[in-house]
Amino acid sequence: MHDSIAIIGAGSAMFTRGLVADLLQRNRPCTLSLVDCDADALAVAEGMTRKMIAARRAPITLRAAMDRRDVLPSATAVICTIGVGGRRAQRQAQAKQRQRGIQEEAFHVRLLEDHFSLFTLHSPLFTSAQSPPIE
Repeated sequence: MHDSIAIIGAGSAMFTRGLVADLLQRNRPCTLSLVDCDADALAVAEGMTRKMIAARRAPITLRAAMDRRDVLPSATAVICTIGVGGRRAQRQAQAKQRQRGIQEEAFHVRLLEDHFSLFTLHSPLFTSAQSPPIE
């Protein structure tokens, strides 16, 4: 059995790109499921990820879904990259970082520490059929 990894909030193409690049370095078979409630953002992330997988000829099966419940039952690992406050909060945080003269790389690390969480295996918070869609 190979890993089945779900990225919740994958519509953040820059963050997803970094995760996929790290995953490609493993060069191990897996299923990668991208999930985002924004169809346009999901389509961009999916297209970018397909190109990255093809360029490396990686043994990765890619799926995309707007509802996490479509992919979580088969997930062996879940990475939640949902930013608290959405894109508006992210833009505000970026503006503050620029005002303080903090470099982009440092900003991404700070953003990661402030706004993102990592969940592995099944979490009842994400797998419950009763839980509402993440918006």
